[in-house]
Amino acid sequence: MTGAHARRRVERAQQANHVLTPYANATNLEGPIRTANSECYRIQYARAGKNIVLEEDLALSGERHILSLNAVTYLVETGRNEVKEIGVHRHPRPGTPHNQPHLQFKIQATGNRVIRIPLEHLTWDDYARCIKGFLHIANDLLGKEGVAGFFFNERVAELEGERRFLLERIRSAERQQLLFGEDDTPLGREELAILRADERLLPFFHDG
Repeated sequence: MTGAHARRRVERAQQANHVLTPYANATNLEGPIRTANSECYRIQYARAGKNIVLEEDLALSGERHILSLNAVTYLVETGRNEVKEIGVHRHPRPGTPHNQPHLQFKIQATGNRVIRIPLEHLTWDDYARCIKGFLHIANDLLGKEGVAGFFFNERVAELEGERRFLLERIRSAERQQLLFGEDDTPLGREELAILRADERLLPFFHDG
């Protein structure tokens, strides 16, 4: 792919409110992948017992936007796959925590755990800042796997301020006790302590 072609793809994606593309490694970026109702960009790493997908999916109507990082890792010591999915979602569902943009964790460990953190009262610009903050954290998470450069270019380092913005939204939700489990009931103090101690989620609850 030529540099000019990659730049044109990034420009088209930005016009459609995609956030990932300016920070993605254009060599490994797939897309736009279009259906009748949506458009997405994706980077997939599948090697050495790991299958990691970073994907941004945008409904053409503008009502739904999902950025997700999905990792499936084969654990030799257990002979099983560990599945982790972390994402920033905007897909309105009136009357539920889904109705607001939210940060969502799905972790398969001792059973499946789903955690949702509402990101309330956001403009599109604020929501885009949360997505960019997520990308900055994702870069750290993927760095621990030794594959950050496969997914991101050097511009992702510019997003440290957006990371702080996202972390403050998470802290605000904690203070208001707005962290929910899979059945949309608030997490109790003990459940929250377990969540905050999960090494895989530490970057979302602690600075640095």
